[in-house]
Amino acid sequence: MKKKKRCLIVYFSQWNTTESIAVEIAKGLKASRYDVQLHNLKGQNTIPDAGEFDLLGIGTPVYYYREPFNVSKYIQGLPPLNQKPAFVFLLHGSYPEDTFTSIWNSLRKKMQNLQDSIIQKEKIFIMNI
Repeated sequence: MKKKKRCLIVYFSQWNTTESIAVEIAKGLKASRYDVQLHNLKGQNTIPDAGEFDLLGIGTPVYYYREPFNVSKYIQGLPPLNQKPAFVFLLHGSYPEDTFTSIWNSLRKKMQNLQDSIIQKEKIFIMNI
């Protein structure tokens, strides 16, 4: 029997909007035979080690054209992701400005072993919701 792949989705949801999208993404991944763990940065003290998962998802609202500080702090604290696939989803009511670029640059630093920016872009899928 083939081992299920594991996905960690870490998100920040102040008013449950980002959480509702994280839950829907998790449903889709579960239908694709992933074991998914969801963790809200709001009030969660312990987040599992991303290195123990096959896929990492990060979800965030956009506050004043940027991701919230706790999201950027989480990304900065990640271990090197090497070639681990990752995805990001953002929710915003107006313009996201440079939030994509900010998160992209932070994650790219964690993907040190990737040689070429084209490969890097294939490893991170960004949805604008």
